Amino acid sequence: MMYFVKNDDDIYKKCLKYINELIRNTKYDLTSLQYTPSHFGNIVVELASDKIIVRFVYDRGDIYRDKRAVDSEHWSDEQLIYNHSMSCNENYELLFKAIDEFIVNN
Repeated sequence: MMYFVKNDDDIYKKCLKYINELIRNTKYDLTSLQYTPSHFGNIVVELASDKIIVRFVYDRGDIYRDKRAVDSEHWSDEQLIYNHSMSCNENYELLFKAIDEFIVNN
């Protein structure tokens, strides 16, 4: 289980390290990681393979996933993956779980 403190200046680095560990030896590369502590600790993660780009959005504790073909600008399949009421800035465990489940199943 991974927890971060609200005022932890290293959250971005910890997320980057953990996500890179999740995608090691997979067909996905991390193409974008945006962490905004001023917006409730929201995170946007984009992973790309040779065919698709998948985006995970952690927004106030809800986690969404969108996909698009590499040669397209249109995002589709937006869906709520997880919804929870824990403090958004302190727990990114569900985000990492959503990423891991997607990688294992795709």
